[in-house]
Amino acid sequence: MTYYKIVKNKKVIDIGCTFLKWKKNRLYVCSEDEGQFIQSLNEKKVYRDVWMKEASDEFTDYEQAKIKAITETEFEDLRATIDDGEEIVEQEEVVIPSVQEEVQPEEDKPLSISDMRKIILEQQRQIEMLMEKLNDGNAL
Repeated sequence: MTYYKIVKNKKVIDIGCTFLKWKKNRLYVCSEDEGQFIQSLNEKKVYRDVWMKEASDEFTDYEQAKIKAITETEFEDLRATIDDGEEIVEQEEVVIPSVQEEVQPEEDKPLSISDMRKIILEQQRQIEMLMEKLNDGNAL
């Protein structure tokens, strides 16, 4: 299963994994290839992005947003954060500094739960990327 986050104004506003298409005046569950919309996890909202299949003008009860594929781990973390009622600001792509670059520590200040989750998510992504590279090297 592929999981998605819904981003609007640089904030993650929802998550989902169910694609929908408009046919015969109704929304039907469909595959990603046929998807014109994605349904929110709580099934109360419908979203659309420009990369999705062309939608009919008949159905207009959706929000335009950026819809991005994510890992199951990130999906579960976002679900917990959304359930906690926390605001989620979209992370910028993080560039892993090379060993020779010196990373300057930020000011000592307490981190919010949201900030800690972001750090953990980024660390998980880095670990997954490194594990994939290790596994690709072992396959040879």
